[in-house]
Amino acid sequence: MKCFVGFLVLLAAVPAYSESTASAALPKQTGWLDVADCSAISGWAWNAAEPSARLEIDLYDGTVHGSPFATIQAQNYRLDLQQASIGDGAHGFLLSTPASLKDGRAHTIVAAVAGTNALLQIGLNTLSCPAEAIGYHYYVAEQLSAPSPESWGIKGDPVITDGGVTSSSAQGASLLSRVPVPDGSSDYEVRTVLSLKESGGVYTTYLHASPDALAGPAASGSYYAVELQNPTFSEKGCTATLSISKRSSETVTELHSETVGCRDGMVLRAISGTDGQIGVWLDHFYLTMLEDSEVTAGQPGIGIRSAPAANSLSTIELGPLDRLAPEPLRSADIQVSTSAKRVELNWPRIADDPNGVGMGIYTVSRDGKVVAQVSRVHPTYVDHHVKPGVVYTYEIAAYDLHLNRTSTFLTVATPR
Repeated sequence: MKCFVGFLVLLAAVPAYSESTASAALPKQTGWLDVADCSAISGWAWNAAEPSARLEIDLYDGTVHGSPFATIQAQNYRLDLQQASIGDGAHGFLLSTPASLKDGRAHTIVAAVAGTNALLQIGLNTLSCPAEAIGYHYYVAEQLSAPSPESWGIKGDPVITDGGVTSSSAQGASLLSRVPVPDGSSDYEVRTVLSLKESGGVYTTYLHASPDALAGPAASGSYYAVELQNPTFSEKGCTATLSISKRSSETVTELHSETVGCRDGMVLRAISGTDGQIGVWLDHFYLTMLEDSEVTAGQPGIGIRSAPAANSLSTIELGPLDRLAPEPLRSADIQVSTSAKRVELNWPRIADDPNGVGMGIYTVSRDGKVVAQVSRVHPTYVDHHVKPGVVYTYEIAAYDLHLNRTSTFLTVATPR
């Protein structure tokens, strides 16, 4: 068994890094087209005059003349936006790159607030995807208001509602996939949307689950369980406990626990990766990961217990593991600025492979210790914890959403 819980706690405790966004003066209507690559087109938009409104964004190929190829609402929650005082943070948008743009030619992506020619500020806006790129696809995608009995083995006391699956009992319920993973492995992603209208409940994602798996007071089977426990709403927002545990040889072992933010409609992605990797993404912008290989195989699934009637698991998607790492970052492309007590690193955004699941996050390590998680859309880090006349080794690791990584090392000497 491998279990590097120390690494998990270290990484999970490192906040998302941002030095510039929060301090910038924002106009009333503002936004940014963060990324346009072969996996996704994403960004954010917000109107300070109507801070709770969700703007619609038109996406164009080349110019704003003619019809947009897509219109999408900027309503996705992003922790970095909330930290930068961009409303409540739920002003992001993300669109899987359409097949029509995957023709081997260069396309300039332009974003505008729907019904206007008020272009968003442009970030990375040019993509070129090979014609054979089919993109990443989930092999199961279901609304849980009508789960297919052919696809799911059901255990416990589920209640199926128009909003999804719920259970108020302490024992709860589990839905375990009967659909084989396409590549025959036990490596995959489980993507779940949580409908949280009230406080309370436990919401479980299963990895490597046996057919009789059920977490809770009367636990059975073997599994890894990623749980959002007891979401609690207050005037300050919503907090919950993120717990990762396993059951093996009839024993439940907690691997990790931490307090996290929560919201209605939040997206939880649990990754069963290679070599015992387990990764958890909350709303795409927060990563917790560990390694533990004791429970070696099993199916994905979901569970819920002790939940208010208004709360549910609304949708689930199961996807095969993307096994290709992002393109490498060249050390020559990293801009380094130093002073006696400061090191600043800036680097260009890198892209996932054309059929990949998409970029996730960067981590920055100094002399082997992780010091920051850095947003995939703002690749910069300023280190204020250095001393004059010292040589440091930095590692910039780029992760995609399935924990494939590339690392670039550089040596930096601060002046005396």
